[in-house]
Amino acid sequence: MLHQKLRESPELVPLVCSSTVKTIIFNYECYSTDMAKESKQTIASSKLIRTLFLVSLIIFVGSGTLWWKNIVNSPKNVFYGMLDISMRVRSIGRLVVQDNGTQKLEQRSQLLTGQDARVSSLTTLSQGEGTYVRTQSVGTPTEDFVRYISIETDQVGLGGQPLDFRNVIGFWGKSGVTEQDDETRGELFGENVLGVIPVGYVPYEKRTEIIHMIRSLDVYGVDFSKTKREVVNGRRQYTYDVEVQSDKYITMLKDFALSVGLTQLEQLDPESFADAEPFKFSMTVDVLSRQLVSIAFDDSARQETYSSHGHEATITLPETTIPIEDLQARLQNIQ
Repeated sequence: MLHQKLRESPELVPLVCSSTVKTIIFNYECYSTDMAKESKQTIASSKLIRTLFLVSLIIFVGSGTLWWKNIVNSPKNVFYGMLDISMRVRSIGRLVVQDNGTQKLEQRSQLLTGQDARVSSLTTLSQGEGTYVRTQSVGTPTEDFVRYISIETDQVGLGGQPLDFRNVIGFWGKSGVTEQDDETRGELFGENVLGVIPVGYVPYEKRTEIIHMIRSLDVYGVDFSKTKREVVNGRRQYTYDVEVQSDKYITMLKDFALSVGLTQLEQLDPESFADAEPFKFSMTVDVLSRQLVSIAFDDSARQETYSSHGHEATITLPETTIPIEDLQARLQNIQ
């Protein structure tokens, strides 16, 4: 109809077109105004949402950090986590240094636990300025093997000649149980496993039971509020001052020994140590891994450093040996 009227009355075209354009412009302006209002509201809502999200994220991260620092990585949790880790290691390395001013001992050992339980060590013993003895040892729960690698001394024989150790150097001496004796007598293995912090592989259920015993007996007396915190080579470490009652320690250690198949403590009576003075040491633990780093004893110049946790290694037992008593006799007969 509109098109027909426009054809019949051309003079109306400008008026209609103008009216139409105004209507379109008016509608557009109204639409644009409404859209602008809605857009401003949307932007404001988006900013509010982003602000709330950032605040929530900060709160979440902050609370998570506090939870990780104050609960998960609290000195107490790290300490007992270290005990758990130490009772489920497959292998571990240890360096022992002991110096009393006249003699110095340095021993590096590697311990394997589990089915092929073995330990190997290299030991250097020095006395004064002129005597150095190096030995290599291999041990199992039931046997010990040792040989002299080198012996240097400024002592001389009866004729004033240097002592001749050729009949001793390189020969493996063996000690261990007889076929009728079922007790585990391996000294080197026992020394590495049954330390102030026992080390070995214990199944989960038994390990949980032993740690519960440690907690209930308060085997390791530690004031966790006095834990020393430091960063060494980029790693966070806690150092604890520890005091141990001997009778409680022996009670725990006997149970641990049996759980890893060692029998040499079966006849030991914890009550006989009830009046013994407690022994003290400081101990450092890596916070993140819960791995034992070092132990320093208060009443001696002995320092133990641990490394190579889980390191794969192969320890081979000597094939050709002589009784350890024969090796000792050869050494004593050198003049």
